Amino acid sequence: KRFHNGLYLLASYTFQKALDLGGTDEFSATSADFKQWDKGHSTFDVPQRLVFSYLWELPFGKGKALFGNANGALDKIIGGWQLNGITTFSAGQFKTVGLNTDWLNLGAFASSRPNIIGDYTAGRSLPYQYVNSAAFAFPALHVQGNAGRNTIEVPGIANWDMSLFKNVLFRERYLTQRRLEAFNIFKHTQFGVPDLSVGSPTFGQIGGTLIASRKLQVGLRLQF
Repeated sequence: KRFHNGLYLLASYTFQKALDLGGTDEFSATSADFKQWDKGHSTFDVPQRLVFSYLWELPFGKGKALFGNANGALDKIIGGWQLNGITTFSAGQFKTVGLNTDWLNLGAFASSRPNIIGDYTAGRSLPYQYVNSAAFAFPALHVQGNAGRNTIEVPGIANWDMSLFKNVLFRERYLTQRRLEAFNIFKHTQFGVPDLSVGSPTFGQIGGTLIASRKLQVGLRLQF
């Protein structure tokens, strides 16, 4: 929605699927048949993403729908308020489960994979059992497991960033803008990537967040 009557809206939605054979540093180095071993979700693959951006000049003060005849000090107090925001809802990206040792004995660039023996989403709970550790096992020694590349979708995003501006025009050419900005304003916990190393004592657990807790900042801008 183009800016009109103090309101502007922009929305974008993406629905997609991206598959590839991996980047140069993602090859398993276990077979020339990369289609068998490495074909999977692209590291940048995000199946769905919805983003809203909005700006609303509150309808108070001189020339607005409410108190449109306000002048002087009253207009300076109630006028010039502006609400802004960016809201993001996004599915997670994809990560690969590996072993915590060079099981194939091929060196630093090898990617040792486990066997999948069960449902890795069974009993899922955040943050301490995002991946069911019982669903993976070490394969026979020096044998590559059947777990594919980028098979685990990690948690996504549901985030609100908002700001409140106060615009004051003086001498007909100077605009001061006082800003109160809030990131993750609703303090929604957005979990990060789980430990996907089979054999690790924290395998399947999430130890951090993707986006920090609520942050506030204030600012002052002068336009002339």
